[in-house]
Amino acid sequence: MDIELGIGPFDREEEKLALSADADLPTIGVLRLATDRLGWVLQHAGFEATDKDPPPASYVRAKALMYMGVLAVRAARAAIAVLRVGYEAEVLPYKRMLLELHSRTQRVVDDESGEYARQWLTNRAGKPARSLCDVPDGLWDVLSNSSHADARAVENFLVSHEDGASLVVLPERRPDFSNGTLAMMAGEVRDIAVIIAREHELKIPNRPHLDGLVRWAFENHLPEGQEDPDGS
Repeated sequence: MDIELGIGPFDREEEKLALSADADLPTIGVLRLATDRLGWVLQHAGFEATDKDPPPASYVRAKALMYMGVLAVRAARAAIAVLRVGYEAEVLPYKRMLLELHSRTQRVVDDESGEYARQWLTNRAGKPARSLCDVPDGLWDVLSNSSHADARAVENFLVSHEDGASLVVLPERRPDFSNGTLAMMAGEVRDIAVIIAREHELKIPNRPHLDGLVRWAFENHLPEGQEDPDGS
């Protein structure tokens, strides 16, 4: 019957990992809360249309931030779904997108003229790597490898050396890796929510609680010295 339904080892392993995800990955709850808060901000951050040509800076800034927020919240929620069933390497393109969006939202608000927002909305804001700031050496390259059909994506994350070199094919769980990834994503999503909220003079509900959880995730699931910047 399993064969007739197409249920095989992948399905069984995915189901097993999904059932243990919350216990294995405590930081998944932090990212869930961060996405909920970003979703709340997006629901309350509406802006009026304009018939001015060109549109004023306030309009293009708000529109760019809204679009970036939608991309961020959907990428984060997709990452949660992917990690719950054990596809850890496959979450890295979502991490790459959030890292880029985190930098681009900051560049939008830093430019009061709205020119950067205009450029981004018309696909003229430059390559993603040029938007980055304060990114550890090599991180962007590693994330980019995993976002393309690149042999390094396999060699970096999908080769096991426990019993001689072998390829990782079935889903698996490495709690240290996944919890660290989730912690970083939670911080980025929280920051994006704060940036957009500030643009619209919104107060995120119970933000101190979210900040405390993000700080806990960084302190307990990232290498020593990598602290929650919380500079927003």
